[in-house]
Amino acid sequence: MRHRMLVKLASIAVLALILLIPLALLMPVVHERAALRDGAVGEIEQDWGRAQTIVGPILVLPLEQGYAYAFPDELQVTGDVEPQERSRGIYSAVVYSARFAISGSFHRPTPTELGVPAETVHWDQAYVALAVTDLRGTATQVSLRWGTEARPMLPGSLLARWPSGLHASVPVGTAPIAFSLDLPVHGSEGVRFAPLGVHNEVSLRSGWPNPRFTGAFLPASRDITDEQFAATWSVSYYGRDFGQHARELPAAIDASLFGVDLLPGIDSYRSVDRAVKYGVLFVVLAFMSWFLFEVIARVRIHPFQYAMVGLSLGVFFLVLLALSELVPFVAAYSVASAGTIGLVTTYMLPVLKTGRRTFVATGLLSGSFAILYVVLQAEDFALLAGSLVVFVALAITMRLTRRLDWYADDTVAPTDAASS
Repeated sequence: MRHRMLVKLASIAVLALILLIPLALLMPVVHERAALRDGAVGEIEQDWGRAQTIVGPILVLPLEQGYAYAFPDELQVTGDVEPQERSRGIYSAVVYSARFAISGSFHRPTPTELGVPAETVHWDQAYVALAVTDLRGTATQVSLRWGTEARPMLPGSLLARWPSGLHASVPVGTAPIAFSLDLPVHGSEGVRFAPLGVHNEVSLRSGWPNPRFTGAFLPASRDITDEQFAATWSVSYYGRDFGQHARELPAAIDASLFGVDLLPGIDSYRSVDRAVKYGVLFVVLAFMSWFLFEVIARVRIHPFQYAMVGLSLGVFFLVLLALSELVPFVAAYSVASAGTIGLVTTYMLPVLKTGRRTFVATGLLSGSFAILYVVLQAEDFALLAGSLVVFVALAITMRLTRRLDWYADDTVAPTDAASS
């Protein structure tokens, strides 16, 4: 290899290392902007309504000392979840309005099932409790239909574990009794349910295309399209770790919750964060392309010009971050990459001299941006995609340089030495 090329390679390596500094400084900026977004989203959710967890209904029986709790024999929930986006500044959050129709049946528990003497149960003080995380969106009176009677539900669940909610006093007869109620709520992020019945069935519909089903149970059936989703859970009490009657509310209820989250789509900050992490590979690929031009096409590129190209690539990530806060990530990436390609091509045009070289260089840079985007989208296969990119780049470099005589100018021919 010529001494000039050795020096050039060393200079390029140093420049690549130096460019790690602005990339490293950009990472805290991405995290700071993401934190600002999370704060704004938290404020929106706090004002509109938090993620909802609905536990119940539960039949509460006061005792001489303490309480006994009975869970439904059957529990059905059907709900329509209407999503909407609320904004604060440049940030937005997904919230929803929902109406849940809750129905089922109870039977009168025996003292044996409750594990207490019959005379200690105050049947005349029984009430039904429904725990709901956030009731600020419940603007109308909620009534519990208990058999043939309509009972107004009052604020507070009167449950120590989940104090927010509703309750209604009810008579407890000897025959099984059906119940039903309609519950309107506002919420954000998602909704969870507790499978308190012997058999539980929850059916939800929503005009949101990006659901994530979470918790202890997945839907028995689901239908997800580009515009909406529908899901139905069918859960037996065999799948949980508590029975139908208790003296204390089981902690295992929390572990049995299930439901759905409304995902906000592509997280632009996460995409930018991953793009910056691949920034080193991106810069190395760009420098490798220019160096191959210099060696094969015998175009001389000054280290300062390498530095300007590297800085423009670094600024690309900053522009990408700024644009992704205002427009979808794919649009931000397209605009930022097109601007960077135009900037670099215009800057290097006097060096490349010919239209053919400029066309090839522009194609290589555009290909690098396209490859980076593909790697970012292949989230589950990002490691494989990145590894393939490195392998292919190395293979192309080896292919293009396999016939170069790297020692051509390192030695002087004997005849020339003798004549001198």
